[in-house]
Amino acid sequence: MEKNQIREYIIDRLHREGDKSLVSNIIQACGTTQATTYRYLKELESEGIIERKNKSVILKETEEKWSFSNNDRFFQQDNLFYDEIIYPHLKKLPQNVIQIWDYCFTEMMNNVIDHSGTKKVDIILQINSATTKIYLRDYGIGIFRNVMEVFDLPSVNDSYAELIKGKLTTDADNHSGEGLFFTSRGLDYFAAIANGIQYTYNKYEEINILLDENKYLSDFDQTGTLIYMELSNNSRKTMKELFDRYTDEDFVFNKTIIPVKNIFPYPVSRSQANRMMNRCDQFSEVTLDFLGIDAIGQGFADQIFRIYIRKNPEVKILAKNMSPTVERMVRHVQKTEHLPEGR
Repeated sequence: MEKNQIREYIIDRLHREGDKSLVSNIIQACGTTQATTYRYLKELESEGIIERKNKSVILKETEEKWSFSNNDRFFQQDNLFYDEIIYPHLKKLPQNVIQIWDYCFTEMMNNVIDHSGTKKVDIILQINSATTKIYLRDYGIGIFRNVMEVFDLPSVNDSYAELIKGKLTTDADNHSGEGLFFTSRGLDYFAAIANGIQYTYNKYEEINILLDENKYLSDFDQTGTLIYMELSNNSRKTMKELFDRYTDEDFVFNKTIIPVKNIFPYPVSRSQANRMMNRCDQFSEVTLDFLGIDAIGQGFADQIFRIYIRKNPEVKILAKNMSPTVERMVRHVQKTEHLPEGR
């Protein structure tokens, strides 16, 4: 293995696993000697990429913080990302990563400015050699309460269920309802925390571990909204690939994927199914992702896979990551051979 590959392995290993058994793992994975491994670690430390802290080896991280009131010039900028605070710290990253951050940061800041009613926003930027994290904190009404009140929904939990589908905005004249949807799917990790709810597209168990281990997220007092965004500095994702996944040849946003467990950890009832499928007729294709769901209720399955499909033939309903038990229930209510797998 070449030197640059070994250095990249060390950085990635520290980012994902920490320094437990670091040296032995490097030797085993990279085929280096102990002396060579220690030399690489020393080089990375002298370059300021890693550091020793509390007898552990960690990736060295820089942190920048800003606070702005709604009277500051920053709130009036047309292109918030390229203002003097964010882009200068990220300009050495690959162009595809910069483009993702440009879209995601700008969309989330515009939501803060236009929807939250806040008089102040805090921004935190954390960068190490593996990843970049950005936090946005406002002190407004809270994203889920805002959606609940504008659309007269029964609860903030219903706001979550509507937002995760996409195409929902409280300001249709100025927003398409796509920003939160594409931002949550374009990043490696995304969470919007407000009104006692954690919105995420990531696996629910993964994001809970991340939230528990992060001081800014675990200490959030539920005043306003806290947005957490994280992306690998070497990500190969592109905004084009992201948009292609959910749009047609005319770039119309007409496909969505709903992570069922993020909305209903135990989907059993017809009422849950109706809430799940509300507004899905705005899409031509809806994929239900059953990852992490062991079983579903007969009423839930029947309401979606028989009744909804019969009443909405123009909407293509797909499913993926079904457990054998879930798939048997779907087949039972449809009395068909199989349900097409989602992509």
